[in-house]
Amino acid sequence: MSHPLRVRILRLCGDNVLTNKQLADRLGVDHDHEALREMMTDPNTVLGLSDGGAHCGLICDVSMPTYLLTHWVNGRSRGPRLGLEQVVRKQTRETAEFYGFADRGLLAPGYLADVNVIDFDRLRCDAPTMAYDLPAGGRRLIQRAHGYASTVKRGVVVREDDSATGERPGRLLRGAQHACDGVADIPVAPGPTRRHRLLRTAHESAPRSS
Repeated sequence: MSHPLRVRILRLCGDNVLTNKQLADRLGVDHDHEALREMMTDPNTVLGLSDGGAHCGLICDVSMPTYLLTHWVNGRSRGPRLGLEQVVRKQTRETAEFYGFADRGLLAPGYLADVNVIDFDRLRCDAPTMAYDLPAGGRRLIQRAHGYASTVKRGVVVREDDSATGERPGRLLRGAQHACDGVADIPVAPGPTRRHRLLRTAHESAPRSS
């Protein structure tokens, strides 16, 4: 007789489309996300996720920024939620500061006009689906989000009503970006924090190729 947990996992994975978030939600981590909330609110935590697409046919975590808003700000019912301003700052200014992008992350004169206009009442994620559009018919999981009225990059609308406009004003960044002239009075993070020191230590101790 199959173990109940194994049967449950097989049932969840039957369509071969599953996110880490769905697996954790449905199997349950003590049926309690409080540990996740504590980690996310720790001042040394940086929100973000990327593995370069190495597992794009197995897992799909692209919904993380939207899920932070739909669940942690607006939908959690079994524990304290996170504040809207807190989540927005962690996904914008704090991330920009951590990676040395001093020219973005704030709605202020002199900063890049990178803005998401969100219809909070319509904000949601679809279930992941499989697409076979990579070279040689390779597969990847995609997950659509709804409720983004406009996405603006450098003052140019790149998405409107959840659809791409065809505009591509972004560019490749190499290294830190300095603040624009005339914005020195905007407060920035005071010096390296513990998370910066940990990252630098890990980088300096990593083996180098000749």
